[in-house]
Amino acid sequence: MLPDGARVLLVLDRPEDLWDAAWHLLRVGYATPEGWLSGGMRAWRASAGAVETLAQLDVHELRGWVDADAVNVLDVRQPAEWAAGHIRGATFITGAELPPRLEEVPNHRPVAVVCSTGYRSTVAASLLAPHRPGRVVNVAGGMSAWTASGYPIESFAPPERGGVR
Repeated sequence: MLPDGARVLLVLDRPEDLWDAAWHLLRVGYATPEGWLSGGMRAWRASAGAVETLAQLDVHELRGWVDADAVNVLDVRQPAEWAAGHIRGATFITGAELPPRLEEVPNHRPVAVVCSTGYRSTVAASLLAPHRPGRVVNVAGGMSAWTASGYPIESFAPPERGGVR
């Protein structure tokens, strides 16, 4: 998720990945990267570079927070995934819709961001975190881990073919 005109610096573990990464950026309309960090994050840490982290929460901890009404859950999955089952009381904003809708994310408690497995929610939580310092966590394992743990979900039946809901 990059704003238009963003200056890109790639972080790569292997120099041979540079061309593929640059080509993927060009294919979706971004300019050629301005540079790359040789040796990736391992090299950055070894040089004592500053590193920011995103808090992770497992579904068992999330269940306790949900039961205690101590968290706002933000579900960033796609509409069909949401309809198939979501955590009671969660706010639904797809990851793609999140940047212009940040103001719609409830702000009165910490926010736990969830997707299917934890990948999309990591991106969304990283986008939200600067706006809520210390109050955003990513749910590791996402809804896959939540349902595998047998925790409750709410779901909606899909609309009948040709019907409107």
